[in-house]
Amino acid sequence: MKKKLFVTTLLLTLSFVLAGKAEAIVVDGLAGDWVGIDPVVTDGAEDGIPDKYDISDVFVTDNGNTIFFRIDVYNPPPTFEGEWGPEVLYQIAIDVDNNPLSGFTGDGSNGLGLETIINYTVDGASIFQYSSGWSYTGSAVAAMNQVMEVGSTLNMLGITTGDTIAFFVYLDNAGQPPDDFAPDLGGASHHTTVPEPSTILLLGQGGLLLLLVKKKLK
Repeated sequence: MKKKLFVTTLLLTLSFVLAGKAEAIVVDGLAGDWVGIDPVVTDGAEDGIPDKYDISDVFVTDNGNTIFFRIDVYNPPPTFEGEWGPEVLYQIAIDVDNNPLSGFTGDGSNGLGLETIINYTVDGASIFQYSSGWSYTGSAVAAMNQVMEVGSTLNMLGITTGDTIAFFVYLDNAGQPPDDFAPDLGGASHHTTVPEPSTILLLGQGGLLLLLVKKKLK
């Protein structure tokens, strides 16, 4: 009984801690508020891509309402300034339902079924969603300073709380090869969003109630 109660309490505490860390994120391009959050992707340095926009690490966290992405490069600060003139583009490509058979599966999908992309350029972060074609659906909050940060409500991206998404980050190197994928081409990273606080409480109360019922039956 004590062991089960401890596990339930631990899971609840972990959920609140993770949500609390995401609540502290400010989209300002500074990395200080990401302390304690580990990268979900560490990408090796790519030959031919200038370090000022060669992706090194990708982080993601959420609070059950808003999701935050952080992108680091090998030689910060990052920049949109292309090596050959045109600005580079960073793209966060998301398989919202973690199903490679649904959504956009054509060239550039990297083996995923993409429903949502965020294009981050010198003009800002734009959200596009797929339904037989790509359509602009709104803007995300973004900042570039020491690192790149992008934030959006889960609802704006079509993500449901508690679900697992698959995603990758792509660098379009201003039309000059090579481009960069993080993880590398053919790979994907995953993130399970935090349930809404009310859902966490209900799960916790249900678990504790079940334990109390079992105790009475004994």
